[in-house]
Amino acid sequence: MPVISTILNLNTELYNYLNDVNYGISKPQFNHLSSIINGLINIKDNKTISKIAEDIVSAKDKSSIYKFLSRSKWDDSLLNRNRINYINYFIRNNIVDNSVGFLVIDDTVNVKKSVKKIQGLSFNYFHAEGKRVWSHCVVTSNFVFNDLSIPLQFQPYYSKDVCRELDKEFKSKVDIAKDFINDFNAPDNCNSIYCLIDS
Repeated sequence: MPVISTILNLNTELYNYLNDVNYGISKPQFNHLSSIINGLINIKDNKTISKIAEDIVSAKDKSSIYKFLSRSKWDDSLLNRNRINYINYFIRNNIVDNSVGFLVIDDTVNVKKSVKKIQGLSFNYFHAEGKRVWSHCVVTSNFVFNDLSIPLQFQPYYSKDVCRELDKEFKSKVDIAKDFINDFNAPDNCNSIYCLIDS
């Protein structure tokens, strides 16, 4: 007999947050998205669609989740814009006057040693190993103030070759970082904001 899931419900705070930024997706789409995010946060081992379908009580079977991810029509840019607006509102209402803030921009390489075919894979320079490795690369920005670190933006970095394959405009990591800085909505009550980047 299969093991019963130990994750019973979606965290109420997470559900409320997702509900606050949800405009324009249907209830079934929202349930799939909630289950996926719940699984990514709470599953300890490998985070796969199959594992989410097995371990998250609210999740449908894996074929339904795959269909949602590959065929469902919803506007992820609208959802992301709502998420950013929610974060800006949160920062505005939680930062004290004359605070010091830090906009932190970094890139992360996710090595894929044994995987051959996943969209967007290419050779990226990995500082920890001092060489180029077969991987995904994501550029991120966080805003840090007081004891809070808030993820703001994230964007995959694709090599020129991968951009051609995906029919996307090429942007260097520096270009992506510039976009993050230009899009950053600096809170008025921050006394100073420093931008932190690595080499």
